[in-house]
Order: sequence, then structure tokens, then C-alpha cells
Amino acid sequence: MRAIAIGVMLFAATAFAADEDAAMGKRVQDLLHAHQADVFGCVAAANGTVKGEMLVRVMVGADQHPSKAEVLKDQTGLPSVAPCLQSKMQKWDLASLKASTGDQVVFPLVFKPEALAKGEKRVLVPMSAQDAQGPQRFLIDDESIGEAPLASVAMLTLPANATAPAKTRKDEAEEMVIYVLDGGVKIGADTLKAGDALWLGAHTDRAAMTPADKKPVKLLEIRAHGDGTGQKVVKGADAKSYKIAGGKASVKLLLDGSGAKLAVDEIDAEPGATIASHKHAHEDEELFFVSGRSTTTVGKTTYETAPGDAMRIPANVAHTMKVTEPLKTIQIYAPAGPEQRFKKEK
Repeated sequence: MRAIAIGVMLFAATAFAADEDAAMGKRVQDLLHAHQADVFGCVAAANGTVKGEMLVRVMVGADQHPSKAEVLKDQTGLPSVAPCLQSKMQKWDLASLKASTGDQVVFPLVFKPEALAKGEKRVLVPMSAQDAQGPQRFLIDDESIGEAPLASVAMLTLPANATAPAKTRKDEAEEMVIYVLDGGVKIGADTLKAGDALWLGAHTDRAAMTPADKKPVKLLEIRAHGDGTGQKVVKGADAKSYKIAGGKASVKLLLDGSGAKLAVDEIDAEPGATIASHKHAHEDEELFFVSGRSTTTVGKTTYETAPGDAMRIPANVAHTMKVTEPLKTIQIYAPAGPEQRFKKEK
């Protein structure tokens, strides 16, 4: 896997005690996590594999934005990454660092393979732990979480002039869902736009995929064991929505187990929306955070989520979520079942 291990050094006029250094380190880690889409956007745009170490020094300005961002060391071998990061970092709000005007923060970014230790498991899969291979990024699979999930999730990016060839699936005993995150795509005779989905039953071939408007397309490819047959196009505009979390959130059911053995939905929630603690006896719940932020507790561990994160909540594990910024997430249940409760919420 390719990942970024990030540390921090702080240079300021005042001396910091060890516990203050640790607290600053944590705040910097949180800031980088919040802006991981910027970092990985620069990585994805680079023409080649990003490796090695980079040191970026940021000076805190009077408005708590960087007054200057400069690269002290660049071992990536790809000259486009550094100026891209400098440009992105200039727009970051540094207030969460609780640093003073004139303080200098050095971000060491180390681009190197990362693997889970033997026996280690992962619930939250940030972008730094997602394996990117060409146009495909693996969000949830056995390597990213340390065990086999009941559904796997990958992101596929199609450039404007690209075609994903037709795929024969006669030997695949898995159901597949193609969900359009951004852009429009032609899949055989069907045209799907953002928020639409295509369900393919087990052993059902997938037609070739091409961008519909000669613009890049981002797709989620979801796979789960199932014996449903045939295929079905689900238009997001036609899917039924239900209010949840006391009216502070809504869930749009794209697939609810009718024909398919898995469920896929969209959740949109406003700050303050809370999903009470609950668990699912036999189903995996998987989430891809499109935008916004939340504080999500799984078992005894609390995670701060950011756009680009993926999360897998194993069956029979209690979990709860509080939304801190306007949130949009794609939710998957494998097998289907828990989504039926949304139809009964008020």
C-alpha cells in the first residue's frame, strides 16, 4: 500500500514542554487529516509514483492562515507535487493549531508503503491508508482493514477520454453496484449522472463505461457476495428519502434489499445530527465520507472523520455518530436489512 506517514516539528520563539509538544503534534495530525484531499489531490495529479520525503515549512500569519509556505526538502523526484502543495496549504485555516503569529510549523511528509501489522485491524481507513493503483483506489478490502469485509469498496476515476472496457463476470458469484460520485457515465445503453447507481447481479456482465460529457468521472465500485440476478438502474432523483435523527438528517434508499442482497443509500445530515448508539447483529456497515465531518464512535474508540475517509463497522459492534459539519456519506449494508429501520423513523 502507498501511504503518507506525517510527523511535525514546531519552531517558535517560546519553549514548549513535552506535553505541549505532544498536544501540538496531535493538532497538526488532525489538521493534515482534515486537508487530506488536498495532499492526495496533488499526489494523484503527479505524473508518476510519489516516493520519498518532503519537508514543508509554514509561517503562521496574523489572520491564522499561512503567510508563507516553502519546501525545505523534496525527495519525491516529481517537481509538480511541491508547488501544488504550497498552493493548497496557503489556503488552510491554521486556527486549530493554536499557534501564534510568526510561529513556523514544519510538516514532514513521508511517502512510503504502509501495511497493517500481522493481526492488526482497522476501522477508519483514511486516504493515507488507501491503496492507489492507477485510476483505482481501494477503500475497503482485506488489506486496508486487516480482514475480509462482507463488502469491498473501491473508487475508480475515468479521465475524460478514457474507456473502461466491458467486463465478463460469468465466473463472479458477487453482486456489484456502480455508484456515480461525480460527473456522468455511459454504461452500455444507460447514462448515469452523480447520485445514480447501477446494480448488477451475480454472473452478470458489465458493459463498457465511458464519460458521458467528455469530463472526468468518479465512481464507487461496491462488491458483495449475493445470488441476485439481472441488472437494475436506479436514478437518484427517483429514490425515496426518509427523515432520520429527529429531522436533522435524511437518507435516500437507492438499493434496499429488493432483488439485491446488499443495501446502498445516501445520508445527508446537518451539524448536530446524532445517530444514537446501536449495532447490527449480522451485517457489516460501510461508509464513504463524501463531504463534511463527524465524530463517530465504534466500540470504545472515537474517530474524527474527514472527506475521503472510508469506514467499516463490523457486525455486532455498537456505534454512534455526531455530525459536526454538513455531512454527505454513502452507506452500505452487507447483507441488506438494517436499512429497513429508516422507513419507520420519524
